[in-house]
Amino acid sequence: MQPFTFSPSADGPDRGALFEFRCWPRVLPEAAGELQRNWTHVRTERRDDIYLLPPRPGADLVKLRAGERLEMKHRLGRQGALELWRTSLSEAFPLPPGPAARLSSALGREGAAALPPGSLLSPSLLLATLWEEGTIACVRLHKTRAVFETPGARAEVTHLSLSLGDWLTFALEAEAAEVAEAWIETLGLGDFANLDYGARLRAEGLGAPPTARALLRLETPGGG
Repeated sequence: MQPFTFSPSADGPDRGALFEFRCWPRVLPEAAGELQRNWTHVRTERRDDIYLLPPRPGADLVKLRAGERLEMKHRLGRQGALELWRTSLSEAFPLPPGPAARLSSALGREGAAALPPGSLLSPSLLLATLWEEGTIACVRLHKTRAVFETPGARAEVTHLSLSLGDWLTFALEAEAAEVAEAWIETLGLGDFANLDYGARLRAEGLGAPPTARALLRLETPGGG
């Protein structure tokens, strides 16, 4: 089995795509102990990501990574319990015309409803425009992520805390579906549903457009 790598140089429409499984256990599963004992701990990081959720869910997951860089992931399809995702855009501000058009499309703002050029100069201007219009939910997540790797796969354990209670998400990704499926079984995760961040936030009612036009802050324990 080859070491885990992303494949940005691969050919075809699915280049760089990964099979992903993300679950939301109430307590830390035994799988976390397996990661600590037998996988390689790559890093632990804390960062703020701001998810932009349009009224109608689609195949794109849009966020401001660390609150600064636009990042979009596109779901290419599903295979059993797995979803196949590819990072379709990672762009710094100000946004060039191409990425700007793709962002507008992902947010359901095509044609005459496209985002105004002035809103695409910086993350703060984009958020200010979305808050003022009140049609896109902007959800800030303070994350503490522990990332682990083993040959052929990568996993993360991420802690969140918010007014609805503490959240925990456990994610697994691999380039090969059979590798991901084998680890789901080995780690005892088969009874959990696979929900990406957008689906989880919507399931809790956090995908609704902001009525108070204020940024909803979701903080990790000890976060400011």
